[in-house]
Parts: sequence; structure tokens; C-alpha cells
Amino acid sequence: MRRYRLHYLLWASMPQDSGVEHQVMGTVISVLSGLDAIPSRCLQGSMVAGGGPVQLALAPINSPIYHYEVWARLGYPPRASVELVLAVGAVPGLSPEIASFALRLRLALAQPNS
Repeated sequence: MRRYRLHYLLWASMPQDSGVEHQVMGTVISVLSGLDAIPSRCLQGSMVAGGGPVQLALAPINSPIYHYEVWARLGYPPRASVELVLAVGAVPGLSPEIASFALRLRLALAQPNS
């Protein structure tokens, strides 16, 4: 099993009403701030197969992401947003592209040109 850190930038899109945006973001923060992991009953598919909790971090202090830079690079003014980080386990699938074992191996030696 491998573990991955997935970063999401959450925001509420309420054109012309920053008050509603802040209210929605406040609700998101209050709901998620009490969780260290996503409840197992809420997991589906590969998240269940990953074996182990899906850890959750809301607005981690040591984040390398600066939200104002994200918005600026997208060409938008800063908006109310929060970073959500999930630590997820995943079991690598079997790839049908794996080559079969070599049945014969031929090695040759050559002398370098002097």
C-alpha cells in the first residue's frame, strides 16, 4: 500500500455576495475542524481498499500553498478559501503491461577500440 497527500482548495462561489461566501466557509471550517479522519462509513471504492483511515487536515500551518498566489495566477482577486489535505492509502493495481519473464538471455562482450 502507498500513501498519498491530496491537497484541495475549497471556496464558496457566491458572485457579488462575499458575506454569504464567508458564512459558507465558516460552516465548512466548523464541520471539518472537529475531524481527524473521514468516518469509515463515508468511504467508497479505492478509499476503502486503501486500508486505514483517510486522515484529514484543515488549513495546515506548514502548508506550502499561499492562497493569494493561487487566485492571482488564475487572474482572480483573492477569495475566502481554505486548504483541505487528505492522507489517503491506495493499493497499486496490477498492470497488464508487465512483461513476462525472460526465457533466454544473450550477453555479448566486446573490446573497446584502442
